[in-house]
Amino acid sequence: MRLYRVETQLLSLAFASIFSFNIFLIASIVIRFVYPLISLEGMGYWTIRSSPVKLTRLYIHKFIISFFPILIVSEAISYFSVFPFGKDRNIGLLMAIISLFIALTYVSLGLGMGGYFANYTEKSPVRIASSRGATITLLLGLVLISIFMGIIFVPITFYFQSLKFNTEFFTSAILGALFTSIAISVPFNLLGLKSMKRDF
Repeated sequence: MRLYRVETQLLSLAFASIFSFNIFLIASIVIRFVYPLISLEGMGYWTIRSSPVKLTRLYIHKFIISFFPILIVSEAISYFSVFPFGKDRNIGLLMAIISLFIALTYVSLGLGMGGYFANYTEKSPVRIASSRGATITLLLGLVLISIFMGIIFVPITFYFQSLKFNTEFFTSAILGALFTSIAISVPFNLLGLKSMKRDF
């Protein structure tokens, strides 16, 4: 679909729809693969707790092995989603930066909530990903979709209406995404780390 030939109002709505679906896809992947990570330590988790391994280090390892695959998927989706809207590098750069913050936010959310609602007796990651805690995490993820949508909607709408790159709008969108990512990531990572240190 050559969407760059469509009217500007439809372009903005189409871009927002694709963008929101992309975030929902990332949220779904995080719920399926990142959320169960701490619970999958299982009943053998006591061996880690009794070993000299620092739980902070373990948590960071889990975060890293989760973050980079999600980041790659997020950036790939973002890259291919921009094609129908023309070949403007500024739009591609904006989406690449926003996608980085989205990956960081959702991995933090999934790992933190996965630690808080950890169930070490459950061996099936599918059941863990469909538990009550996973549902709550997904609902929080849906709220975040609306927040990220609000962040990019104004600069994207202005761009499609004027077909001009506005530095102030794009900078404000990046700063808004950065602030949102930090505000969500830090508390949820602290929650996940604290959950790993509680009594087993």
